Amino acid sequence: MDSTERLEGSVTATNEISPGTLASALAGARLLIGLGQGFVLWALFNAVETHSWPSTDFDFFGPALLIAVFVPIVAVTALGSLRPLTLCGWLAIVALFLGVLGLHEVARGSMGLHEITGNFEARVQIFAAAALALFIAQALVVAADCERKLVAVYPAYFDVAWKQEMQLLLALLFVGLFWGVLWLGTALFHLIGIDYLENLITRASFAIPASTLAFACALHLTDTRAGLVQGMRNLLHMLLAWLLPLATMLILAFILSLPFTGLELLWRTSHGSEIVLSAAAVLVVLINTAYRDGTIVAVPVILRWAGSAAALCLPVLIAISAYGLALRIGQHGWTEARIIAVACAAIGACYAVGYAAGAVVSTRWLKRLEATNVGTAGGIVLVIVLLTTIADPARLSVIDQIARLETGRIAAAEFDFKYLRFDAARYGRDALERLKSAAWASADIKQKASNALALTTPYGGVQLSETQLAAMPVFPRGQMLPQSFVRQNWAKYPHAYSLPLCLSNSGDQCEAFVTKAPDGGQMIIVAGLKLRAQAEAFALNAEGTWDAVGALSSVIACESVRQALRSGEYRWAVPRQMDIEVGDQRLTIRPGQWDNPKCQ
Repeated sequence: MDSTERLEGSVTATNEISPGTLASALAGARLLIGLGQGFVLWALFNAVETHSWPSTDFDFFGPALLIAVFVPIVAVTALGSLRPLTLCGWLAIVALFLGVLGLHEVARGSMGLHEITGNFEARVQIFAAAALALFIAQALVVAADCERKLVAVYPAYFDVAWKQEMQLLLALLFVGLFWGVLWLGTALFHLIGIDYLENLITRASFAIPASTLAFACALHLTDTRAGLVQGMRNLLHMLLAWLLPLATMLILAFILSLPFTGLELLWRTSHGSEIVLSAAAVLVVLINTAYRDGTIVAVPVILRWAGSAAALCLPVLIAISAYGLALRIGQHGWTEARIIAVACAAIGACYAVGYAAGAVVSTRWLKRLEATNVGTAGGIVLVIVLLTTIADPARLSVIDQIARLETGRIAAAEFDFKYLRFDAARYGRDALERLKSAAWASADIKQKASNALALTTPYGGVQLSETQLAAMPVFPRGQMLPQSFVRQNWAKYPHAYSLPLCLSNSGDQCEAFVTKAPDGGQMIIVAGLKLRAQAEAFALNAEGTWDAVGALSSVIACESVRQALRSGEYRWAVPRQMDIEVGDQRLTIRPGQWDNPKCQ
């Protein structure tokens, strides 16, 4: 008897009603929940659009939005799987968690009106984190309640988790197809001049409730057809399992290549640790598709060998990733992304130790995988709860970065003040306010903190002083930047997004090339050395200030091109593009081969 049959039997026995009556009651309840969720979400959306209550009360709106998104989905998937008393308690815990999460998002400044645009904003990451935590936690709760145990048997966890996953994936697919059919209908009616259907489905008052109702309907249909869902799950597992030998072979070859190539090339990519962690995650998923619920005895030999080899590869991958993260943290300190990466590496270490032990010690093939999966699942939920509340990575990273600045481990000229202003939520802005009056801070630090707080966009805010601009290497040798260019206040440049990154990023350096344009006017090309070699040409406008007139092709990153520019070995050429004037409009023909220039 699988977990689906156990669940249906337990719920039917508890309520002492026939399966048909129970199915009808569940269908009605689920559809009502889906429809109610749609109208609540539409009301919240309309409040944002009209800038009316409750969107103006963030302490209410933040929790309400998260609760309206997730609690109905949890209720629909848990109905029929949990006993009534357990269901009520579980929904109360979910609502409490989402309420706290929403209040924290409002407090950190990530849910509310954007300080610049005035539009409502909410982090996508928080919805993804909440969805993952609730998915895992509900699988643990449903399996335990089904078995009437605090800790259920592993097959129950496996069946419940994968049933939930297949239900959600199929429901999302159903909603997509639902809208595809609606848009097909609008196209047909549009052919005969009837636009009523298009006008209807583009209204939020229809689109949101219709989507949530379709989602709830799909969840109910997949729940009542559990056998079909289980068959699709088994087919998916079989297909994925046969990718395990290929993935193991590739990753094993990568590991065996490292003694010959070294790790230096890996760290140069700046995202090597993340890629290695992703490879470990892929192995974990594929190992589980081969092992399944642990009840399959006749596992093909090739899958057994591949699974054992993959389990032994996991500690190596996690060690490489952890070493890379340790190097980056030692050099540049903690950031929000690095804290999350370390949390992922810690979770990966739990899988690596458990799976490797299962491959070496277990009397049955990978038997220890079961306890590892269940224990680590609980650990993932705990980590998500901590990172989204009291151990907010943004707050921790700000504390570390300010400590590095205060102790002199990083110079003010290299410190990223814009990170505090735009990427560290309220904690970063509060830190900048404290820096303005900190007794230990130098005048330069206080000025940079004030400049960062005054910024309204992350694209602006040139931090270079006149002295630094004047010290910029200028080519050909003997040329100098005009004083008007050096003294211009680039921090207030209205089109800051068009400036080369080297002017606003302390991690890059600029070079300047002074030349005369074909019309006889002076032109300055500023190009970065590191960050994608972004280059922009500047010319004087009628008001006597310098404007960016256009970006240069990325071929300027080629060393041969850069050397020729430094030596003054270039000439102005007739443009390859052509313009056609049609009435008062100008159409430009741009050759396609310019899109991907290559170094020679």
